[in-house]
Amino acid sequence: MNYDEALHWLYELQFFGMKLGLENTLALLKELDNPYKKLQVIHVAGTNGKGSVCAFVSSVLKEAGYRVGTYTSPHLLEYGERISINGYPMKRSDFVRSVERIKPIIEKLANLREPKKCTFFETSTAIALDHFARKKVDFAVLEVGMGGRLDSTNIVDPLACAITNIGFEHTQHLGRTLKKIAGEKAGIIKKGRPVVSGVRKTVPAKVIEWKAKEMKAPLTLAHDVVKVEVHSHDIFGISLSLKSRSYDITEVRIRLAGRHQVDNLAVAVALIEELGKADFEISEDVIKSGLEKARWNGRLQVCQHSPTVIVDCTHNPLGAKTLRAMLDDELAGRDIVGVVGMVKDKDHLGFFTALEDRFSNLFVTSPEYDRGVAPEDLAVVLKDDSYELVDYVAMAIERAVRVAKKKDIILVTGSLFTASDGLEHLAQRKIRQIFRILKKSYPIGAFPGKEVGDNETTLKKLDRNPFNVLIGTILSQRTRDENTYVASQRLFAKYSTPEELANADLKVVEELIKPAGFYKNKAQMIIAASRALVDNHDSKVPDELDDLLALPGVGRKTANCVLVYGYKIPAMPVDTHVHRISNLWGLVNTMTADETEDELVRIIPKKYWIDINRLMVRHGQVVCKSTGPRCLVCQIADFCNYGIYQNRRLD
Repeated sequence: MNYDEALHWLYELQFFGMKLGLENTLALLKELDNPYKKLQVIHVAGTNGKGSVCAFVSSVLKEAGYRVGTYTSPHLLEYGERISINGYPMKRSDFVRSVERIKPIIEKLANLREPKKCTFFETSTAIALDHFARKKVDFAVLEVGMGGRLDSTNIVDPLACAITNIGFEHTQHLGRTLKKIAGEKAGIIKKGRPVVSGVRKTVPAKVIEWKAKEMKAPLTLAHDVVKVEVHSHDIFGISLSLKSRSYDITEVRIRLAGRHQVDNLAVAVALIEELGKADFEISEDVIKSGLEKARWNGRLQVCQHSPTVIVDCTHNPLGAKTLRAMLDDELAGRDIVGVVGMVKDKDHLGFFTALEDRFSNLFVTSPEYDRGVAPEDLAVVLKDDSYELVDYVAMAIERAVRVAKKKDIILVTGSLFTASDGLEHLAQRKIRQIFRILKKSYPIGAFPGKEVGDNETTLKKLDRNPFNVLIGTILSQRTRDENTYVASQRLFAKYSTPEELANADLKVVEELIKPAGFYKNKAQMIIAASRALVDNHDSKVPDELDDLLALPGVGRKTANCVLVYGYKIPAMPVDTHVHRISNLWGLVNTMTADETEDELVRIIPKKYWIDINRLMVRHGQVVCKSTGPRCLVCQIADFCNYGIYQNRRLD
């Protein structure tokens, strides 16, 4: 089974619809040896903000040195985002293995005398809990899918739980009053386990208080125990200080924008404080650093400038009111060009009541999702007819870009699925823009074994010799480019062919390549690789990936460098520069260079492969340095996730 087949199988479970109740989840987890019983869980419910609270808590725990699993839903671009460990999405290979493990169990349960047909979300929850247990996480931070009492995550007995706020949502399932909705969400409160509440409305707050008393669960009101002083705020985040029963932290700069994040932060800090009572000591410095490093994509996310595009997954009236307050607060005086698409079973009128008159231009669209509302059907709730119907989110964004003036803000919102389509399109737009700019900035770019200051000169024919590329790339491992250049020049002045190097004296080679560092190990590798070429390939460097990988000392990066630089065959050489910069740009969120290669191969059009390494390496040498990116002078800062938030400016 490959990734696409595994994902297709999982999505087919949506045929069984949405089912509230714990029976199926418990039966499924029992077959998996009850992995949830091996986990220390923090459980978070609420109408809005629960994902942000999970992001804050997970980031702080990670900063404290713990291994943290986080389960949220739905995802924006990749299924693995739902199930992350220390901020990195579940790898596709791990997902496939999990599906192969769970699929026979799902089929077995469906064929019982009294069938248990597990839904998509029940199965996803089981995959997450099983994955976390198998990866031996220290904590699992779980976001409730819907409601709480009957949500499939509610099989856990958590260390602590939280309820962020209460508003109208999923009323057909949770009830049509705030009291009933609060009762469902309060269902996550467990006997004797601490609960943190961010709820301020009187009626739902009382419901939570009653439930906490019933369960003898210590109740903490976040807004009473965590006092936050906001120093400054803008669309890029908030500068604040906070004081709680245990902490007094000054000058924190969080990257989650909007004043509503102050409430979410208070809930998260109160939760961390409860963990402190349970002997998980977390220092103020760790909390500060963790809060500042928290990320939650698709929530007031500034994706690019020129023009400025913000993506936000707000989808209900409560969220729309919060979003409107942010627009009036942070972007007063600026026209907002709206790109709005929504899904069925949401309060479309309530959403637009809060936002419609804030749009100077409005493009009504629909996400590519089976529950997406057709633009013409969504538009019936609008009071003003000065809007444009556009079939797809990508097309709507391009229309918005064309009409937006320099200081206008394009806002893509209405649904997480609209945000997803928007981010996917903007990522491809970013790739096109970045490579257009870099090609103009660096006509030649970097090259393995070339001196840093000599990269814009015309390359000599010898530089494209596949053997020189192979040996030069092996020498470049774990060393500076200028050291690679010196070592390569010295080596090739004495040994210029595979035959010569295959028969070279090891001590002589070591002395020649000393500037490259790790010279003893590298000398053995390049001599062994040369002998393999002589013995197995008639002294020629192969032009097939598998044959290259079979050579001693050759990994994926080296093999791909040979293909690109030696043979001009499109490939994806990912070194430390490419791995680091791809993550800073926001193209990927990966832990290793090999994972980065897998992701870039999937998202970068093949026409850019031949240039990606040389351009990104050159950019890393000159501007986006490992010692500290020079964002203020960067040509592509307007499209780089890191640069946008470092420079913190609007057009």
